[in-house]
Amino acid sequence: MKKSFVLFALFFLFSCKQKTDEKKDEKNIEGQNKSSEGLSGQYKVKIDDIQTLEQLEKEGFSLSTLVFGQAQSHNQNLYKNNAYRSMADVLIDDLKKRFAQDPYMSIDMSKKHRLFAWDWLRSPYSFYELVGIFPRFDRSVFSREKNQCGEMRLIYRLAYEKIEKGEKL
Repeated sequence: MKKSFVLFALFFLFSCKQKTDEKKDEKNIEGQNKSSEGLSGQYKVKIDDIQTLEQLEKEGFSLSTLVFGQAQSHNQNLYKNNAYRSMADVLIDDLKKRFAQDPYMSIDMSKKHRLFAWDWLRSPYSFYELVGIFPRFDRSVFSREKNQCGEMRLIYRLAYEKIEKGEKL
């Protein structure tokens, strides 16, 4: 219930109703204040602030929580989930078949064709991070309810964090 309410509130707060009348303290070359407007000139159309996205993930909007029902800090633990593992295994099998068919393919830069390193799907160093939330106003025509603004799209990327020789890679 809480997640649905937060998603609903985010959608309307950032997509449909929030005008960007507030001015930021940014200055242009002439030293004059300039406004911070979204792409439409009137409304914010995306959420890409890192702190906001990290907070949303902590509050239940991580990919592992929303899609697989359990919060996981990295893909090694997520791989223990049957649904994720079945999806990852299909992808891994497809990648291995492609690798076997092409003698010029490698998971590193040593050959002409580069292939995604499937070990990242189950690595203790990799995870999915929320990198953006975008409203799809054009999808409002497909809504079953009237007066809807469209859909929300949560964008995730596969990321990694590994420390070797005392330095982050």
